[in-house]
Amino acid sequence: MDTRESNLAWWIAGILLILLIIVGYLWLSQKQSLPTVLQNGQTSISAERDQIAKDCNPDMKSAACQQDLSDMQSILAQFSTDVNNASTSTTTSGY
Repeated sequence: MDTRESNLAWWIAGILLILLIIVGYLWLSQKQSLPTVLQNGQTSISAERDQIAKDCNPDMKSAACQQDLSDMQSILAQFSTDVNNASTSTTTSGY
């Protein structure tokens, strides 16, 4: 194999890698539907709320309780962002 064929192979590999990165980004940034976001959020919030009740009931100042409260704050912030970014699927009639 001469250097021209070798260089061509590297160019093709590079272009395919760039295309793969672009497709991956578009796939990951695809908007979720609002019902999906709400269901996922409800599940996460409920699980964290149960953990808070378990860890914070005996001692509100324990490290586990404080970590749970911090985790809930992060979950709620992410949930708010996800709801704002979710696509809605409303249909309107032609009347």
